[in-house]
Amino acid sequence: MIPPTTMSSHTNRWRCLFVPPNDLELCLKSHVVGPSPYPPLLEVAVPLYIPLTHPFLDLPQVAPVSIDSLVDEQEVIDFGYCNAQTRALYKFLHQARAGIETYGPELGQYYRDRYPNLRPWIEYIILLRDLPSAIAPCRLPAHKQILRDDFGRAVVFLALSSMRPQEPAACSIRAMSSDQVIATLRRALDVEFTNLHHIRQTSLNNIALIRNILIQAGGLRNDAQLDLLDINCAHVHISEILSVLMGGPQTTHRQTRTELIQQLSKSRSFISLKVNEELVLNMTEKLGLNFWVWVTNIPSDWTTGFSSQSWKSLRVLSNELPGLCHSLQEGHNAERIFSVWAYLVRYTYPDARDRIQRSADGIFSRACQSLQVQASSPQMTLDLMTMTCISRLFPTKGPTRSIHSSSINALDAIFRKYSREDMSTAMNRLIASLHRVLTAEDFSQRDPKLSRFIGQIGFPNLMLELYDSHTDQYWAYRIRNRVPHSAAFGHIGLRIGDFPVKLSPLRQSPEEHLMMRTAYYADMVRAMGGVVTKCAVGDVGDKGIRGHLEYAEGTEDTEVAKCTESTGTSVLR
Repeated sequence: MIPPTTMSSHTNRWRCLFVPPNDLELCLKSHVVGPSPYPPLLEVAVPLYIPLTHPFLDLPQVAPVSIDSLVDEQEVIDFGYCNAQTRALYKFLHQARAGIETYGPELGQYYRDRYPNLRPWIEYIILLRDLPSAIAPCRLPAHKQILRDDFGRAVVFLALSSMRPQEPAACSIRAMSSDQVIATLRRALDVEFTNLHHIRQTSLNNIALIRNILIQAGGLRNDAQLDLLDINCAHVHISEILSVLMGGPQTTHRQTRTELIQQLSKSRSFISLKVNEELVLNMTEKLGLNFWVWVTNIPSDWTTGFSSQSWKSLRVLSNELPGLCHSLQEGHNAERIFSVWAYLVRYTYPDARDRIQRSADGIFSRACQSLQVQASSPQMTLDLMTMTCISRLFPTKGPTRSIHSSSINALDAIFRKYSREDMSTAMNRLIASLHRVLTAEDFSQRDPKLSRFIGQIGFPNLMLELYDSHTDQYWAYRIRNRVPHSAAFGHIGLRIGDFPVKLSPLRQSPEEHLMMRTAYYADMVRAMGGVVTKCAVGDVGDKGIRGHLEYAEGTEDTEVAKCTESTGTSVLR
């Protein structure tokens, strides 16, 4: 891909002046906007570097012309007032479009500032002006051919990801060349442009999304249009938007990675490329669509009607995954991350819990099966966190205390029947044990990042029991030797025998101990309806390590409260 061209659209480099009609031929390098409120003077947009001399008149207090004042009386008689008003509007916009196509987006900024009520039309004009040309490839310069091909492939990639392979629109798109793809998109945007007067409230987020894809493909940057983008849910609906613009149905079908690869391999615009998993990953990376790809693995009914803040909160959690392990971004983990998120926001967004309730048993079972065979510590961590969060969100009826002699035996029982019945206490001890192991200073495979990730869900302040040391050694053995449950469970069983022996303790650093305690306090704040704004550990000095928690009581508008706690070294046995 060619690098994007940088152009800030926030600075208005044109000014509003007025001229008598007879002097128009003297107005070089100027754009005639149209009539002014003071006939016969005409409004002209003039670059700032043009000196203010004859024939220009500077009338700074003159308001922009009203479209109603441009309505032709004869057209009112012929077509009715509403239709005559619409004709006057598009006649004015036709002049604006001609100027913007000639002078570029900088003149578009003039119209944004001078005629804010016309902004939806102006944004469409600016975007259409900057889209790649749909003319024959042989007549385009090399760099424009590259932009056209890259942007065309991006449109095909996104549109097909929301269509079933057998749909007529999908078949049509696969047969299109890049210039045909762009021509189709241009026609669809032109239709929307000419119908904007029928829409009372126009969302410009779609314009911003297409602009963002254009920039990632190497096209012209326009910051004013990027500012229209809702960054919290950016890209979430981009495939559905482009699918409809390219003639697809309103209802969408989320493709599996395999289905999408099969469709792209049959697409004319991808004929010169080797279509495989690597290409799909590279395209999503270059287009900045990692979050979009991740979201496509979540059932659509879980996210329907999501607010901007909900998307923002979910995105914050998903953004942690690459720093832990790239494999956690794989599609099968989407439901697990969503379940952990639903637990974390159970007080602020209780609807998230309700959305996964019907799928809770399945989510738990799949995480359980994965945990049983996994040898990767990041994946084991996510699996166990998912099982713990599901157990807390949807507790089963039964005794409050585990019926098993130890949490490790309870885990073995879970693996044998894939059931979460009567397991809430055992799950809390298991997740606390894994956290201790990952933070133990004398454990060679300790992972502070994973331990902090676990710390987000917090743990009850349970008193350590004798058998907890066996659970610690179980996790340590699995992580160190990368073995499944059966091997680690058998190994620990041979060491313990019929009578439990005292195993060597794992030593937890003061920082990790305090992180666990601070996360626990944060969970208490959320339970009382507060909003945690900061949860961190730091300030190593004469007073030792200090945990720092900031929260707002109820809403973000109230005064932020703070609490701190210090600690020393803790030995976990």
